[in-house]
Amino acid sequence: MELNTAVVKPAVKPAPAKSAVPTSPMRERAAAKKPVAKPAIKPVAKPSQKPQAKPEGQPSVASTIRDLIKAGKSNEQIWAIVKPKFTLDDAKKNYPAWYRSQLNRTKKAK
Repeated sequence: MELNTAVVKPAVKPAPAKSAVPTSPMRERAAAKKPVAKPAIKPVAKPSQKPQAKPEGQPSVASTIRDLIKAGKSNEQIWAIVKPKFTLDDAKKNYPAWYRSQLNRTKKAK
């Protein structure tokens, strides 16, 4: 008993013949129209989420405190310099200690 190993090709459908009936005038006009390009929509500028940086030349509170810490000043000495310079109130008296701690943490992380 032999097996038939002939390859079977799929049936090909013939292309549909063009209709002898003319298309409607509306379809002809629609096909003749060129698509109109839509005007480009300009993206809306979103407000910046980043904090505003101080203009160059004016040191920030943070940079001033860090520089004084590196110069070897104590927290009380730093506060006596920074408070009148930046018009800070006594609620922010912990700033020098916080920045000193931050500098110590970043030194250990390196």
